[in-house]
Amino acid sequence: MRRVVLAGVGMLSVAALVGLGATLAKPVADERVASVEHLMEGISKPHCSALGKLLKAGPSSERDWKHVKLHAALLNELSYMLLQDGRCPDATWAKAAQQLRSASAEVFKAASSQDTSTARAAFKKVTASCATCHKVHRK
Repeated sequence: MRRVVLAGVGMLSVAALVGLGATLAKPVADERVASVEHLMEGISKPHCSALGKLLKAGPSSERDWKHVKLHAALLNELSYMLLQDGRCPDATWAKAAQQLRSASAEVFKAASSQDTSTARAAFKKVTASCATCHKVHRK
């Protein structure tokens, strides 16, 4: 009997945590205060610049490669944010965000194997995605 009660309590606990996780995973649109300008100034610009500097110099340590992965991961995450909450005005924007997503994932993968030339080539695709969108949307 005690096992049945403990199993029941365990299942209820798991159900409660899953429900809480689902609630926490869904941001409320009114609480998303970052504008595209905030995302560009706070995520895109600093991480793209840092990634460019690291790849130009050539990552030479485990710490450098860790930072290449960090910057690529945050640019990749940005690609999702740029398509959320009504930020995407048209197909050019959507295509550029998708290109940012795939190119930043390529940089991350190359950094995982410490492949500088592949990371540099993928980074060129990252900056090309930015240029595509900026031609149409940058004020």
